[in-house]
Order: sequence, then structure tokens, then C-alpha cells
Amino acid sequence: MLAGLPAVSLDNAAHAAAALCRRGPREVLVTLGEHGVTWVSPEGSQHFDAVRVQPVDTTAAGDTFIGALAALLVEGRAMPEAVRHAIKAAAICVTRPGAQAAMPSREEVDRFGTTPP
Repeated sequence: MLAGLPAVSLDNAAHAAAALCRRGPREVLVTLGEHGVTWVSPEGSQHFDAVRVQPVDTTAAGDTFIGALAALLVEGRAMPEAVRHAIKAAAICVTRPGAQAAMPSREEVDRFGTTPP
């Protein structure tokens, strides 16, 4: 919507993010729910697949994604690592009902993939 282009497919998401970058932001992330995340930066674009889970409630998925992403970026981690971490956090979140109570701890996210959510 901000780019004036639909972000309904992976190709469209990358084009919409690139259009936003031309307006000023250095980097843009487009979250696509079960279709993952597209990241556009001056170096190009990269798509990250979603983690497949059985969703229960998607209410806090976006907030969880942004919080987990920000936590790793503040630690100085690279964007690809931060995005993968945020995807895992959001995947855990949507397997639980509610909002704040559905958000996983850092330890849960770090363990995700080795144990079920």
C-alpha cells in the first residue's frame, strides 16, 4: 500500500520493497505470513521462507516478528540472521492463542527447530 503496488506475490513484494527504497529507506522488509519475508537492501533482495507450523492465532505474529528482529539487530547481528530468528519467533507465536501470552521467550526461539514449539 505504501509503495502503491500490491505485495501479493514474492515478485510483487520485492518490487514494492524496491519502490519504497527509491523513496528513501535504505532497507525494506515485507512480511508475507505463510509465504515468508522479502528483504530489499542496496545489495539486492533476498527471500526467507516461513517456518511451517499449524497456526492457532495470528494476532501477535507481526509484533513478535518485529520485536525479535529488533532484539538481534540491537545486538549487532546481521539482517539475515535477525530475519531468520524473527521468523522462528513468529512461527512459535502463531501456534498459541492470544497476543502477549503467545509471544515466546528468547530461549524458546533459540531452541526452536531442535524441540517442538
